Amino acid sequence: MLAIFSVTSQTHRASDPLRLIARRQIVVALLLLVAAGPASAQNPPAVKHWRVTPPGTATESVRRSGGGYFGEPAATIAPVEYVDDLDYPDDLEVAEAPSRRARMDGWRHPPSDACDDWLDEAYANSLCGFGLLRIDRPTGYWLSGGYLRWSITGANLPPLLRSGDGTSLDNIGVLGQPGQTLLGGTEANMTSSGFEIGGGVWFDNCQHSGWEFRYSGLPQQFDRQTVDSVWTLGLGRPYVAGDGNEAALLVAHPNFADGMMTQSTWTELHSVEALRRDALRIVGPRRVDSLIGFRYLYLGEGLQLDQRTEYFAPQAPIAAGTLIEISDQFRTRNHFTSFSLGLDATERFSLFDFNLRGGLSLGVNSMEVEIAGETTATVPNSSGVPVAATFPGGLLAQSTNGGRQTLNRFALLPELQTGITAHLTSNWRWEVGYRLFYLSEAVQPGDQIDRSASQLPPETPIAPFTPAPTFRTGGVLVQGLRTAMVFDF
Repeated sequence: MLAIFSVTSQTHRASDPLRLIARRQIVVALLLLVAAGPASAQNPPAVKHWRVTPPGTATESVRRSGGGYFGEPAATIAPVEYVDDLDYPDDLEVAEAPSRRARMDGWRHPPSDACDDWLDEAYANSLCGFGLLRIDRPTGYWLSGGYLRWSITGANLPPLLRSGDGTSLDNIGVLGQPGQTLLGGTEANMTSSGFEIGGGVWFDNCQHSGWEFRYSGLPQQFDRQTVDSVWTLGLGRPYVAGDGNEAALLVAHPNFADGMMTQSTWTELHSVEALRRDALRIVGPRRVDSLIGFRYLYLGEGLQLDQRTEYFAPQAPIAAGTLIEISDQFRTRNHFTSFSLGLDATERFSLFDFNLRGGLSLGVNSMEVEIAGETTATVPNSSGVPVAATFPGGLLAQSTNGGRQTLNRFALLPELQTGITAHLTSNWRWEVGYRLFYLSEAVQPGDQIDRSASQLPPETPIAPFTPAPTFRTGGVLVQGLRTAMVFDF
C-alpha cells in the first residue's frame, strides 16, 4: 500500500513540468492573437481588380467577337487581366469589369443602356488600332449626301416615224411597206443623274431606336431626237386610218416637200421617306433593324412630237411655200402615298459593313394624264405676206382624246438595296451600292397613245372618233447605283 502511494506521488511530480510548458504555450498563443488583431485591421485582405495590362503580361486575354471596331486579331488588342493589386488608393473608384456577354455582344451598339460607361476608356483606346475610329462610342445624329445614277423603265412606244427606200414613194412611212422605223418602236427608257439627302436621330445612347429621313431625286431630264429629210428619201408618220388600214401622214417627200420631226421626252422623279428604325437583334458584328413609316413618290413623264413640213413644190390642194407644223403632247403624273415596312441587316468585316435592305410600301397612286395637240398652217398669199391659222388637235392627240383625266388605284412598291460601307474616320463613312424598286401601278406617256385616227387635222372628227383615250397603266422599274458620304455626330 505504501509502495503504491510512493509510485503515484512520483509520477504526479514528474508530470508537473509538462503541464507548465503546455500552459505557457497557451498563454503565448493568446498573446499572439491579441497582438495580431490590430495588424489585421490595418492590413485588409487583397482585393482583386480589373485593369488594362501591357500586351504580353496578361495570363489570359479576352478576345472580342469579330475583333475590335476594325475587327483586328487578338494579338493587336491589349488584353485585360484579373490581377491582385493593393496599390489603389482607398478612395479610387474602380469600374466593375464588363460581363463576358457584354464583351461578346457589344459591337457598335452595346446591349446596355450605359453605352458610354460599359467599356473602360484605356481599353477602348487600345482597341483603336489605327487611331481613326472610336470604339463603341454611340452617335446621336447623322447626315448624308450622295449621287445617284438611275434608270427608269418606260412604256413601249409605237412606231412614230418611218422612212422610205425610194422605191415606193406613195407609201412612205406606212407599216408593212419598205423602209425603217426611225423614231419609236422601242421602250422609252431614261437614264439620268440625281442626288440623295438623308439624316436621322437616335432616341437612346445604344442606338436601339430612332428616326431616319431620306430624299432621293432625279431632276427633270430631257432627251431629244431629231430626224431631217436631208438624210432620207422620205419621211412619214404611221397610223391606222378610220377604215382599219395602215396609213401614214407625210412629213417629207423627195419630189415636193422637205421636213423634219423631233421627239422630246422628259422624266422627273422624287421620293421622300420618313422611317422609324428599331433594333430587332444585335449579336456581335451582326445587326438587324425593323423599318416602319411613310413614303411619298412622284413620277412625272412627258412625250412631245413636233413635225415641220415645208412644200417647195405645189401638191394639190397645197400650194408651194406652205408650212405645216403639227404638235402632239402626252404628259403623265403619278403621286404615290404609302405606308412602308422593311428590314435592314448589316454585317461588319474589319473596316467595312455589308448591308442588305428590303421593304414593301402599300398605298394609293393618284394618276393623271394630259393630252394636247395643235396644228398650224402658214400659207402664202398673193400679197406675199404669209397667213397663219392654228387648229386644235394634231395627229395622235386630237379633241377626241385630249384633255386631263385622273384615276386613283391601289399600288405596291417593293424595294431592294444592297451596299458596302467603308469607315474612314470616327465621324465619316462612305457608302456605295445598288438600289431597285418597282411601282406596280403607274401611267406613262407611251401607254396613252392610240395609233388610230379617223380624221386628220384640221378635219372635223367623224366616227369612230379616234384616237380615243386609253388610260392604260403598267409597272415602272427604277434601278441604279448610289454613293453617299455620311457624317456621324
